[in-house]
Amino acid sequence: MALPLAAGGQYQRLSTLVDLPLLASLSQGAYYLIVQADALGVQPESSETNNVFASVTPINISFPPLPDLRAASITVEEAAAGTLTSGGPMTIRWQTRNDGSAPVSSLFHERILVTNAGQTVLNTVVTYDATGSGSLAAGAAASRSFNFTLPDGALGAGTLSVSITTDWNNEVVEGFSSSAAETNNTASANFAANLRPYADLVVANLAVSPTTVQTGQAVNVTWQTSNTGTAAVSTGFSERVKIVNTTSGAVLVNQTLGYDLGAGGPIEAGGTRNRSLSVVVPDGTASVAACR
Repeated sequence: MALPLAAGGQYQRLSTLVDLPLLASLSQGAYYLIVQADALGVQPESSETNNVFASVTPINISFPPLPDLRAASITVEEAAAGTLTSGGPMTIRWQTRNDGSAPVSSLFHERILVTNAGQTVLNTVVTYDATGSGSLAAGAAASRSFNFTLPDGALGAGTLSVSITTDWNNEVVEGFSSSAAETNNTASANFAANLRPYADLVVANLAVSPTTVQTGQAVNVTWQTSNTGTAAVSTGFSERVKIVNTTSGAVLVNQTLGYDLGAGGPIEAGGTRNRSLSVVVPDGTASVAACR
């Protein structure tokens, strides 16, 4: 184009290459070509309202061949072996499939969600690097896995729902936003986990001797610690002894007593240990009352 452009003059652009965006937010269909002269408004004009021209004939635009990512074939290794238990490992395996007509050669992410009766057990995102040798061809599938440790207790036992969503962040264009290819990325399956055996420590037969004392004197506190659970106590623990003035609520004694496995041995399921601790009731009027 030669400048300046004389009054009454014109110029033509016969070949301008425009890259059309590939976005899931776009729809296939009719579009119109719109050209605006002096788009940045740098040229003063006698009329600023006639700079835009739109084509009369629509341009029909459709998507090129696209991938279609899906998660499928969810399994849990330990569930198949009958060893899935709370506090133990959980190895989730699945396939990431490309059921579309074009390869995936870019990085995308997948979310793994494990719930138990609506409570979240695991919510994490993993990366699939489809660049280079990891490219996922049309019609191909990649084997995927993730391993973690289930929580102890009730949260890690029962019916666990596993949900895998591939292309979690919509990084791969599979079609327009509401198309089947963009809404079929999630697969789910349920697996049963057992509650593993646990110890259950219970205090019983609590006694104090003598039952009537003066302030400043020692008392001997005895009790039994029983394991009413289904597994042995396998680690040391501490027990707390408190003496409280029932009238004022003041705590007169607050001591802990450790249980040493090396000395006392593991407390098997159904086992009991006799325990005792000598404590001194503090001097002063704060200790004068019924205590517990």
